[in-house]
Amino acid sequence: MEKFLSKGQKMRMGKILLTFLSFSILNGCALLPQQPRASTDGWQEKERIRIKEKSKIERENYSRMVAKMEEKRISWNESNPEVAVNNSGNAFPEEKFQSLKKALNALPTVTRHPGTKDINKVYVKVGGYDLPFRNILISLDDEWRC
Repeated sequence: MEKFLSKGQKMRMGKILLTFLSFSILNGCALLPQQPRASTDGWQEKERIRIKEKSKIERENYSRMVAKMEEKRISWNESNPEVAVNNSGNAFPEEKFQSLKKALNALPTVTRHPGTKDINKVYVKVGGYDLPFRNILISLDDEWRC
């Protein structure tokens, strides 16, 4: 049959065949069984609920942990009261720093570790904040170097 058709007729037949096949395929896809939307929505809703429950449990665990840490901090603070530290200016033993020594001795330095030599455990009460004495010495050291 191909011998009897001209080149133009073959092209028209190809276009007709292509059009026919396209419509057949597209219509055939519509006839395939589709996944009901309700089943996928149900999965998404279950996943949302699971995530909400998980985040709720995590929040509860976090708040319990924070409360426990706060309780430990309060009990430690009660068992280790603040003790005033005298002569904190002795961090500068040189004679040339007498005025600085007097100023540092005037600061209200306290510690919860009496008799400690660790400067990290001594702090100055500044309002509601406990400023580590070490930070004061570092800033003074930086100033004196300039």
